[in-house]
Amino acid sequence: PHSGALLRTLEGHSDSVGAIAFSADGKQLASAPDQRWYPCWTVNLWDPHSGALLRTLEGHSNVVRAIAFSADGKKLASASDDSTVRLWDPHSGELLQQTFDVSNVYTLSFSNDGTYLQTNMGSLPISSPSSSGLAVLHRQLPPAIFVKNQWMRSHTEPILWLPPEHRPDRIAVHGSTVDFGLKSGRVTIMELAL
Repeated sequence: PHSGALLRTLEGHSDSVGAIAFSADGKQLASAPDQRWYPCWTVNLWDPHSGALLRTLEGHSNVVRAIAFSADGKKLASASDDSTVRLWDPHSGELLQQTFDVSNVYTLSFSNDGTYLQTNMGSLPISSPSSSGLAVLHRQLPPAIFVKNQWMRSHTEPILWLPPEHRPDRIAVHGSTVDFGLKSGRVTIMELAL
């Protein structure tokens, strides 16, 4: 039933997309432009099914390099060239109390139990804002779909050749749906038959 057809294109970035991520349930998509001038140091939250922009998170003072949702979708982390990693409530847009001072973060993910953020610079602990603590988060497996050498691949098999104008800077995968963050500032969403 999956045709590989383009589902929609999200317009809202005027330059390339620097970071992109799906929520675990696939109901939200976060993207950040790769722009070096203000006021574009934001994270946009989208409904990938309708293409609607849900909200814009503002607070970083430089380019956002990485984005990750917690497995329960109640937190979103963003890492920026402003030497911070920030935690947000993606539903309200509220900046949560944790802000870390760390430089050169380009990869970001929540731990299985939600007690720390894993980055290319090491682990950052997340403290619980209440005595009840954070819910235990389910394991997030690395995506089996990636782009390498002009090809979209499933595991190691090439499945789709990408012409130059469709080669992404960033990708996000949720099930059989793949989002490409392009240099043009567009986000392209495809559903694959796997």
